[in-house]
Amino acid sequence: MTLKMKGRFPKAGLAIRAGHAIFSMLPENFNKLKPRNRHTPHAATGPLYYPARTRGSNPLRSSKVVVMVVVVVVVVMVVVMVVVVVVVVVMVVVAVVVVMMVVMVVVMVVVMVVVVVVMVVVVVMVMVVMVAMVVVVVVMVVMVMVVVSTRQEAAEAQNVATGFIGLLRGYSCMNACMRSTAAERRLNAAIYWPPNG
Repeated sequence: MTLKMKGRFPKAGLAIRAGHAIFSMLPENFNKLKPRNRHTPHAATGPLYYPARTRGSNPLRSSKVVVMVVVVVVVVMVVVMVVVVVVVVVMVVVAVVVVMMVVMVVVMVVVMVVVVVVMVVVVVMVMVVMVAMVVVVVVMVVMVMVVVSTRQEAAEAQNVATGFIGLLRGYSCMNACMRSTAAERRLNAAIYWPPNG
């Protein structure tokens, strides 16, 4: 293309070569250069073009990245704190449940001990009552036997006395009969041996 332009337009070829030479002397990032705002204070002294900043050197974007990193760190810390709080709450609940179970076991043991003691006391009281009833029955039997034997002895004594009195009456009657007449014997018999006697 350059040769054709040389044949037809010799001056154009020179212009193209000059343009290539000038472009080769420009910096590599010339295609990224942006025009400076002429209204800025340093526009008169500085160049009209300045190299464009890359993404890493953009302060706004770097601040956004920092903010995002800070937000992510804060969110992670909040999540970690929430997890720690949940774990602590779960541990407290488990500890409370364990304490309640221990208290329930202790209460059950105490109740069982009290029940056993009450049962032992009841059994002892029943045995004492049974022994007392046996003693009362034995005492009553002994008293009945004593009363019966006393009555028998009293009856025997009464019989002995009655017999002795009868003997005395018979002896008196015989003595009176032997010394008296028939009328006196009838009278003595009526006195010493009455019909209802």
